[in-house]
Amino acid sequence: ELRRTDSVDIHHRHSYNVNANLRQDLTRRLRLNFGVGLTHQEGLLSTPFHRVYFQNSTTPKVENLPRRRWRVPISAAVNWFYKPTLGFQPSYRFYWDNFGIWAQTLTLQAAIKPSNKVSLYPFLRGYYQQGAAFFAPHGEHLMTASFYTSDYDYASFTSLKAGIGVGWY
Repeated sequence: ELRRTDSVDIHHRHSYNVNANLRQDLTRRLRLNFGVGLTHQEGLLSTPFHRVYFQNSTTPKVENLPRRRWRVPISAAVNWFYKPTLGFQPSYRFYWDNFGIWAQTLTLQAAIKPSNKVSLYPFLRGYYQQGAAFFAPHGEHLMTASFYTSDYDYASFTSLKAGIGVGWY
C-alpha cells in the first residue's frame, strides 16, 4: 500500500505567494489590467498516493517530484465598453515554473446586455501547456529517472473552449 506515511521521507509543504495587479482606467470606456505573481513552494510537492509504473517492471513507486518549485504567472486584460449594452474583454496569461512547464491562455469574451435584467457572455478560450520533462504515461518511465510522475497535470496539453454565460439580475 503506497498511502502509508513511510512511503515518503518528508511530510510538510510551505508555500509563499506574492501577487501584484495594476488596473488603469484610460477612459470611461477602456480599462487595462496587468498582473504578475510569484510563488515559491518547498517540501512534499508530490502526491504520495500517485503510483508510477516503469518500463519492464510491474512494481509501482510513489510519485517523486523536486522539493522546490518556483511559479510565475503574468497576465494582461482589457475591458472595452463599446456601448452601454456591448463590451469586449480579451485577456492573455502566461505561466512558467521551474518544473519545465509553461503555458499560455488567450480568452476572448464579450458582454452583451439586451435588457436591464439579462446579460449574455459569449467566450472563446484557447490554452496550451508544455509539460514537465519528468512526466510520462503509465509504464513509460525509465527506472534511472530521478523525478517521475504520471499525473496528467504535468503533461503537455492543448484545449479550445467556446460557450456562453447568462446572467439574470
